[in-house]
Amino acid sequence: MSFTSLRVIVFALLFSALSILPSSAATPWSVLEGCTLLDNAYNDGDSFHVRHDGKEYIFRLYFVDAPEDDDSFPQRVDEQAQYFGIAREEALSTGLAARDFVRTQLAQPFTVITRWHSAQGRSRTPRFYAFVRPPDKDLAVELISRGYARVYGVRTSTPEGEISTRYRARLLSVEDGARLAGLGAWQYSKPVEPAKTANGKATHLRVVAPRTVAVYSADLPRRRLGEIARGTHVTVVEEFEDGWVRVEYLAPDGAAQSGICLRWDLSLPDYAPEHD
Repeated sequence: MSFTSLRVIVFALLFSALSILPSSAATPWSVLEGCTLLDNAYNDGDSFHVRHDGKEYIFRLYFVDAPEDDDSFPQRVDEQAQYFGIAREEALSTGLAARDFVRTQLAQPFTVITRWHSAQGRSRTPRFYAFVRPPDKDLAVELISRGYARVYGVRTSTPEGEISTRYRARLLSVEDGARLAGLGAWQYSKPVEPAKTANGKATHLRVVAPRTVAVYSADLPRRRLGEIARGTHVTVVEEFEDGWVRVEYLAPDGAAQSGICLRWDLSLPDYAPEHD
């Protein structure tokens, strides 16, 4: 057998082996029932130590980010405060409230659903992303509905099969409810105008950003260009069926900017194509 033939066979075997490896999207969910919260100084509003079947784990919630409860990471605190439009001391206070809220929500046995995807972290104990479900509840929804967390972070389709963009859109709607009611962090925030239509047209909608909004390039793959600050007046000039909108706005220095962002970040309703 020639070297070339041997190389072809080895390559084919390697390709076959790789083709049967499960992708991250296909990784099955593990359902851990009867979990209990462990008391730990590093527990906070979105990450905590858990015991299940005699083993200790650290889990980090998908989709949400609660403010820090101390000043160990000042840049992160500043960024969280900017999102809510509040002072850093108010963000830290909300972080403490979120931590205490989680402690009460997880006082009774609860369920953790995870794919064991690493969430890194400061501890030597591995940390994994998860959905956490107290009886008949979704902890992410509970936190956001009270203004103790923002919609932010790693996303995935839910264990029930709901795609990540749809679940995230629902969470943003819940966040808007907390914002308008002035709950949690939002109680410290100056209100912004609700989204409104100019002249009732499907294009050139004029809205006010209700939260910090990430802006991306129009070309694919999309590149993150920056952020639209909360309270910025934004003109939506084009809408797409996949949930993206093309926007124009003024930067803090007065320069005209444009880009692509998700319609749900601007609290816009679902896309509704025009009919003749």
